Amino acid sequence: LAAWATARRWGIAGDLAVKPGSLLTAVGSTLFTRTLVLVPGVMIGSPEALEVHPEGLDRHRLGRLAGVGLGTVLAIGLVAWLGTLVTTVLRGGGEVVDDLVGGVEAFLLLVFAAAVQNGFVQLLSLRESAGLALRRAYRVPWAIALLAVSFVFWHTLVNPRGDLAEA
Repeated sequence: LAAWATARRWGIAGDLAVKPGSLLTAVGSTLFTRTLVLVPGVMIGSPEALEVHPEGLDRHRLGRLAGVGLGTVLAIGLVAWLGTLVTTVLRGGGEVVDDLVGGVEAFLLLVFAAAVQNGFVQLLSLRESAGLALRRAYRVPWAIALLAVSFVFWHTLVNPRGDLAEA
């Protein structure tokens, strides 16, 4: 939505739609990875798609537009993760408060996990992806972002030294 709003602000025509093939891929990959007990399930792809009409849009502007969308997703994930710091401080207020705080914390961690996973998949240089647009326009920042998100993805969602549910 942030990329779509930015494109509209720049005066570039664009459509925001859910693509059936992308929706099937996202749901199928999530179900498949849940069956294989990859917690919380890895979603490959995103069901929504922003189609920007190319007139008046050069490679750098397309890269910036992709960066806006990706940056928004990662910012939401960061805010959710920082929110868990607050929930940690609020623990110890009694059984009911701890249950409520635990529920909020679980929700924030799911938002964080979805943002990291979405950011990782978006940064891959797949056809017509944000990662491809960023790689073409801003190669070094794209590489740094891919390394950083891959590190966080590996150490939080894949979690090579333990179980995510336990963590």
